[in-house]
Amino acid sequence: MVLNAFTSWFLSLSPIISVSIVSIIVSIITILIYKRFTNQTLMKSLKDELKELQKSAKELRDKPEDAMKVQKRMMEVNMKYMMQSMRATIITMLPIILIFGWMNAHYSVQPILPGEQFRLLVETVSPMNVSIISSPGVTVQDSRVLSTGIEFSMVAPLEGTFDISLSAGGKNYASSVVVSKSLSNVVSKTNINDGFVKSISVPYKKLIVFNLFGWQLGWLGVYIIESILLSLGLRKWWNVY
Repeated sequence: MVLNAFTSWFLSLSPIISVSIVSIIVSIITILIYKRFTNQTLMKSLKDELKELQKSAKELRDKPEDAMKVQKRMMEVNMKYMMQSMRATIITMLPIILIFGWMNAHYSVQPILPGEQFRLLVETVSPMNVSIISSPGVTVQDSRVLSTGIEFSMVAPLEGTFDISLSAGGKNYASSVVVSKSLSNVVSKTNINDGFVKSISVPYKKLIVFNLFGWQLGWLGVYIIESILLSLGLRKWWNVY
């Protein structure tokens, strides 16, 4: 119950704020785990050696044989550095995958608002009659035949998850649509491929988390940029190598 209340509160925040909160928390936890599960003294020495080797490689551009030896040593040091960080990477991998899955489920598309018109697209194998059997709470405003099937224009005045029953090719199908003022976990497309109907989908609009003079980013783009900047800052602040 407490978790549901927290989730509802979190999803009610502005997407840019909630994505930023996740970026900050994940970055802090990742850096702390990295510092705890790596030999920082060794990591610092390896990083310092890499800097010296890179400097030497630039100075030996006119001496191919010596430059190759330096390059070989750089590869060895890089491998040691990567092996040291592997344990921390594995520890953080599973929670990050779970967080990404949750974020993708809730922050990929814009919610359909109460009273807002939306589309239900039924893609068929061949031209056939498709009709709505029942759609309690949802009003069918219009329909049009497409080359790939049929599209229904619909509207729901209230919030909720609404079940829609359809008939196509003598068979019955079920779909649903989520209408909400806040972000929700939705399934935008259901693949069927039974010889009559290919899929039933509600083409939700992509959720734009950041929009600056036409530069638009979804949640993943915002998360990646913020995480890189935060990680660089935190590593320098906490002397993590």
